[in-house]
Amino acid sequence: MKKQKENTSLTAVETALQEQYKNLTQAEIAAAFADVETTREDWLFKAITFGMGALAMKPKIGHGKFKEWLREALKSATRGTFETESYRTAIRYMCLARKVLKQIEAPSEKSAFGAKILKYANDNGIDEANLPVILQNGIRTQHLVKTLVNGYSLRSLTAALSEANSEALDEEEAEKLTPKSGNLKGLNGKKDLNDGQTDFFDDLFTDLRASLEVKRENDPRFLTLSKDELSKLGNYLLAQAKEILNLAKNKKA
Repeated sequence: MKKQKENTSLTAVETALQEQYKNLTQAEIAAAFADVETTREDWLFKAITFGMGALAMKPKIGHGKFKEWLREALKSATRGTFETESYRTAIRYMCLARKVLKQIEAPSEKSAFGAKILKYANDNGIDEANLPVILQNGIRTQHLVKTLVNGYSLRSLTAALSEANSEALDEEEAEKLTPKSGNLKGLNGKKDLNDGQTDFFDDLFTDLRASLEVKRENDPRFLTLSKDELSKLGNYLLAQAKEILNLAKNKKA
């Protein structure tokens, strides 16, 4: 019996992206991630371009091998610190890039990215159907992405990050539910209750750290807040922390 051939057909966007990043190495993807994390200037632009490179490598490395390949690259970029957090951050950047790529594939006026892509195409005399071709060239891709993120509002950025976080969590859940040999989790692919509680704590703690432990002095989300808004945010977080500590204090071991 012949083994069924996997569907390896790529979209126009994926094909163009593969062409641009065909020689990308693990060391280069590590350097790109380190650049995003250590230099907050042009953060959104760098996050998206890193995500594009990672997405281009995923089908080349292979779905089953990509996770470990990316983890190894990030371990190099972060010198082995916060490995799990770095991986989740990288997935979020990939989700941000995917949002842009979807709009390049089929731009919509209703999307903040889509509207800008349509304007870019109109200003540069590019037919919508030919937009994916831009991704074959690194310089043209950078110009397009910089145009998209230029003047990006805090509200739009927050919405994009929120959607990226949601998509990243969905991907993590899908990975957890993927059955592994020698590690049966029942018919529904679920772990036992204690394991699930541990995963929930790890996920919650990691997400909080990813949101709060940022370089606030260079983070565009914090730079746009007023003194009063920053005070309100700080006091709100203190109040929430007190409630959690009280919950812990009154909870039986």
